[in-house]
Amino acid sequence: MNNLSEIKNILQKQFMDMFDLKQIRPSIFQIILPYYYSDGDIFEIFIEQEGDIFTLQDFGLSLMKLSYDSDTESDYRRELIKKILKENQVGFDEGNIYLNTPIELLLPNLMVFLDTISKLSGLSLLNKKISRNHFYEVVEKFLAERFGNSGFESKFLPESVPYVEDYLAPHAIVVENKIPICLFPIATNDRCDQVTISVQHYKLNGFNPYLIGLYENMEEISSKKISKVTNLMDKQFSFFFKNEIFITNYLQDKLN
Repeated sequence: MNNLSEIKNILQKQFMDMFDLKQIRPSIFQIILPYYYSDGDIFEIFIEQEGDIFTLQDFGLSLMKLSYDSDTESDYRRELIKKILKENQVGFDEGNIYLNTPIELLLPNLMVFLDTISKLSGLSLLNKKISRNHFYEVVEKFLAERFGNSGFESKFLPESVPYVEDYLAPHAIVVENKIPICLFPIATNDRCDQVTISVQHYKLNGFNPYLIGLYENMEEISSKKISKVTNLMDKQFSFFFKNEIFITNYLQDKLN
């Protein structure tokens, strides 16, 4: 079978069989399409008409769904959500994601809306590398904003340590006549191993700064790996995003 019109007819029929509208209120309908979250639940998308304008919206259900298995209130998650909404030119009002469209653009804008919900739902399955790279970026930005005028260095390579460029470079706050403060963001088991090796190299070569571990979530790190690095650290914060104030105060005390 290679007849173009025949293939087109089959696809149109199959699409129509999967499409439906379900009335929710007098002027609001739920759009039924074969788009699903990772747990098998269908996307809940609604359409409302007011004059010649149609509003596609989710009544806050997409972010509610995302919040079940992802911290939507963390700084980096909020930034990702805002970025997705901005890129797709979709509105946001108190949790409700919406897109106004004239009737002639209803279908293409529906596809844009579906793509937006799909990207948001994908945050719960976000590739760990992307998510954690963003965590490292947030930590660096946090430290630069608070200690940029107090000796902050985003990549610290102490000259007294041989071959230091071959080891993981921490962030640091370096002030004259003060013991340097080295800060290691940690989000994975591999990063925990790297930190352990770097700190051991410091100590073996007689370099002893204050050593601080900043974890995205310590509960996700192997207990064996944590036990190794704990013996080397002066201070550890098990959840960075719940301790920004305490981290700031701790560092300021060290600098005073």
